[in-house]
Amino acid sequence: MHALSIRPAWAWTIIHGGKDVENRSRRTRFRGRFLVHASLTIRQSDFERAMQALCAAGERAILPREDEFASGGFIGSVELVDVAERCDSVWYAPGCVAWLLRNPRPLAFFPYRGRRSWFHVPDDLIPVSHRL
Repeated sequence: MHALSIRPAWAWTIIHGGKDVENRSRRTRFRGRFLVHASLTIRQSDFERAMQALCAAGERAILPREDEFASGGFIGSVELVDVAERCDSVWYAPGCVAWLLRNPRPLAFFPYRGRRSWFHVPDDLIPVSHRL
């Protein structure tokens, strides 16, 4: 199954906070469900921006403190349904390419080494509920 490493604040908001856009610098041809990997890189600025975006989106989710984020493993899966040059989501960052997401599924954290860009995870490591 495909997987993508995302910094922990943003990975958490995709799975638990209603974030329906992943902002990237380029397009992708991939469409479908992928595993969300919370990377090891935690930035204060990500935490602050995620808090602001949660409030702007009217989400009732409470963002964990920086030291409470799961990092260095998988936290869930989500579907990538389309890619757009811009969109109206509160989560969209102007100037980025919007990867449009839907149907997040939380997953009990399991550690796994992330990679840059897309990477493959063997199916036997993935719970049946998260497979394609």
